[in-house]
Amino acid sequence: MTEQKRVPNEKNPVGAAILSGLFPGVGFFYIGNYMKGLAYMVIFATLIVLQVNGRGHEHVVFGLMIAGFYIFQIFDSFDEAKKTRYREVAA
Repeated sequence: MTEQKRVPNEKNPVGAAILSGLFPGVGFFYIGNYMKGLAYMVIFATLIVLQVNGRGHEHVVFGLMIAGFYIFQIFDSFDEAKKTRYREVAA
């Protein structure tokens, strides 16, 4: 039976947060979570389309949703990178 050892991962949580700040979802691609990164890109693009095509007060509502989601996904990429900071390898 092989023994498992925890070694640090090269992915930096601050780097993931900065990349997510540049464009939503990219930080997740950096840490290897491709499905979540793609989902966040689609959500962000959908919110932008809804905001652009909104009528009346919808512009404000979707604008606030964009801002909230943008900030949320930065913190989420940082937290996700911290969770995957270590990986198991055979010793």
